[in-house]
Amino acid sequence: MKVKLDEGLPVSLAGRLAALGVDADTVFDEKLTGCTDPEVLAVAGREGRIVFTLDRGFGNI
Repeated sequence: MKVKLDEGLPVSLAGRLAALGVDADTVFDEKLTGCTDPEVLAVAGREGRIVFTLDRGFGNI
């Protein structure tokens, strides 16, 4: 499984997920902080990643 962690989640979660065998990166890793939800979603889609977020706005894209 490949995931991208959005800004509202702790960066340390990526390490915890990696320990469980999950390929996790963060918006901080890719300098995507401050980007719009559609921009983050587009990058995640190109990378084949699921976005983990606490942002309700993703449900309205």
